Amino acid sequence: MKFICTLCNYVLEEAQGLPAGGIEPGTKFDNLPEDWKCPDCAAAKEYFQSCSCVSLPVYEATKVAPTQARKPAHTCT
Repeated sequence: MKFICTLCNYVLEEAQGLPAGGIEPGTKFDNLPEDWKCPDCAAAKEYFQSCSCVSLPVYEATKVAPTQARKPAHTCT
């Protein structure tokens, strides 16, 4: 099953886990520590919701990659 952070759209897949964060592949979301946080935005577990097979491809196809901050075109003087 997949879970998505409702604040930043990070997707955690139980099957893949997050080995770099100490989450072994196959670990159930409900078995994560209560103080576990989103690796991208530090949101608490309560901000995650299960992700359906139907909605995830739409999200993946339409998500926008983060961009670097831009300098203003002009400044007021």
